[in-house]
Amino acid sequence: MNNIIVRLLNIVLPKNFKRIICLHSISNNYFSLSKFKALVKVLKLLDITFLSLDDIMNNNLPGRFISFTFDDGYKDNIETLMPFLINEKIPSLIFICPYLLNRGYDIDLISEKKLYEAKLATETDIKLWLDNNFAIGYHTLNHVDLFDASDDEIKNDIEVGIKYLEQKFDYKVNNFAYPFGHLPKNRELLFNLLEKNKVTYAYTVIWGDINFESTPYLINRVCIGDFDSLYKATLKAVGVLDFYFKMKHANEKNRI
Repeated sequence: MNNIIVRLLNIVLPKNFKRIICLHSISNNYFSLSKFKALVKVLKLLDITFLSLDDIMNNNLPGRFISFTFDDGYKDNIETLMPFLINEKIPSLIFICPYLLNRGYDIDLISEKKLYEAKLATETDIKLWLDNNFAIGYHTLNHVDLFDASDDEIKNDIEVGIKYLEQKFDYKVNNFAYPFGHLPKNRELLFNLLEKNKVTYAYTVIWGDINFESTPYLINRVCIGDFDSLYKATLKAVGVLDFYFKMKHANEKNRI
């Protein structure tokens, strides 16, 4: 990225912000590792510190902070991305659909669940991820669109899925992310279920700084597009394009 643009951003950006970034498959078919490395480099030039999701949610220090999350549980997150994260000491979290683990590359499943055309992680992959001190969160059992799900389906998914994930990996699940960024019609039901199952926060794909105003289950998270240029990804990550999201999605009842 042009050094002049970086210097300009450093001047105009707020001195203090906390933002969560969402990505998916890290591969040459989508958002490549080389582009991710370039993004990290630019964000460092903007004096941004990378924190884990739990740390950024509990951090009250001044400064610019970002936390990276990766949705669905693709094998390339571990095989391709993790070595770079380890080397750069960047804490990260994968939001997992536990019933999709060990499914490999299944084109019918990919089509049915509207997933990326990439191999899904195995249980062994996730254990390796956890062994390297990275985190996981819950993303429904098998990538359920909660806006279209019935109350009974939602109840079963949350109560069965979180317990299943915790027992499978001997891990306390504190974080949940909405597949597709879609919220259920009966939000009160879901929020009560998350609270009952001791989930601390749930994350949307509504662009913006971390927000605590209304409920811990509607936390902002910025989704980087798979084919975004480095410029666009950077501007999204630091909040310059938040206004665009608000205009584009103002009337979407399944998101806002």
